[in-house]
Amino acid sequence: MNIHEPIPSFPPELVSQIINISASSKTLDHVKNLSLVSSFFRDECRKHVFRKITIGNDDGGTDDYEDGFDDSDQPTTETMPWISNFINLIRLHPHVIPYIQELDIVHPCSDEQELYRLAKALKKHVFPKLSVCTLRFHGDTGDSEDHCKGVSSFFRVVPSMPALRQLNLQHVDPVPPSILASCNQLEGLSLINVVFGGVTKAFNPTAPPPTLKSLHLEFSDYYCFELDPFTRLQRMDGAPIVNLSNLARLHLHIGGIRDVKAFSRLLESQTNKVQSIETLALTIDMTDPDHYGYYSTGYIPSNIPKQIEGWVLPNFRALTTLHIFYICVEKTIDLYYGLSGILASLETNNILGDLKLQLELRGGCRDNAGESWKRLVDVLMKPGWAHLKEVMFVFDMPHLRAEREIFNPLGSQKNFNFRVEFRKIYEM
Repeated sequence: MNIHEPIPSFPPELVSQIINISASSKTLDHVKNLSLVSSFFRDECRKHVFRKITIGNDDGGTDDYEDGFDDSDQPTTETMPWISNFINLIRLHPHVIPYIQELDIVHPCSDEQELYRLAKALKKHVFPKLSVCTLRFHGDTGDSEDHCKGVSSFFRVVPSMPALRQLNLQHVDPVPPSILASCNQLEGLSLINVVFGGVTKAFNPTAPPPTLKSLHLEFSDYYCFELDPFTRLQRMDGAPIVNLSNLARLHLHIGGIRDVKAFSRLLESQTNKVQSIETLALTIDMTDPDHYGYYSTGYIPSNIPKQIEGWVLPNFRALTTLHIFYICVEKTIDLYYGLSGILASLETNNILGDLKLQLELRGGCRDNAGESWKRLVDVLMKPGWAHLKEVMFVFDMPHLRAEREIFNPLGSQKNFNFRVEFRKIYEM
């Protein structure tokens, strides 16, 4: 090549697309190296380097936040930056702020003023593209005055984020109910083992409730009773605490009849019936009767399938994905028997494309399980599943392995792919 010949140039749009493809498949360090090529590369790479920022303390927990639906494959650094580093970054280099789209705050407890200082820093700047904000702790953080001050400060600044659409909270205590009324711009909400404060009083909102498209509620172990007060939150204007009329994705992880009734109460509080759910992922843990609100003396919460039917059937025109994970003991109801009834009602008119059932029986053995499963197989062999593409059963039920031939008809039909597995579910 002649040194006097001009260097070939490419349209900026093409270079930008090449950088985007490279950033989606390479490490963050690789993207940082690309940013050194030129000022154009620097500006394009900043969209990826600063798109998602995770800050805080990773001791005692994981770096990944799971909202039940979205597995992000964006590149991340191996070392989590300190919150103080992030505060200095936006103070000294405010030009990076417009690139930030997701902020993940992990266990801000290196000192008890850390979250408070972060909230003050966030309040000083406008984050025009920050659409996802996560605050997660590794577990119980205590109730010191400084901790509560930091949490309160964080929630006061959240409503001022103009582009915020998804709020994720995990092990946060306390969560003020008013935050749900103040953030009416939200489209997604994830609450995992949070504790609500001041739930006994109705509050007077200044804006309509957020209209959610995605909702993830997970209350387990020590937090198993928190779903009930959440669904009892009251606005003085009589509107529901959240508007679910456009809900498309629902992930529930609950335990016992108390939680089942609580969520049914939330649906019943809606002004318009919820009929738009496309993806429903449901985990019900019935392994500790005393802990989850019914008696160990033989009381069987037999209306659980009926309640779940009330969540599923109204959405028959929209529901494409249904995943149910049921953990039971001998005393609790066979949800799979009720599930066959739900599917029987759904079979005549549906667009379901993906069905997955996981079931774990902890202790006990049912000699008559075969008839219940045969009924479920018969329902799925009916002709009303025109859109069904994938059906998967995963069992941790040793006695059922000997009866696996019950599922042979599903394996031989040609309308959808069918898999059945017998293994320890917790190893998945």
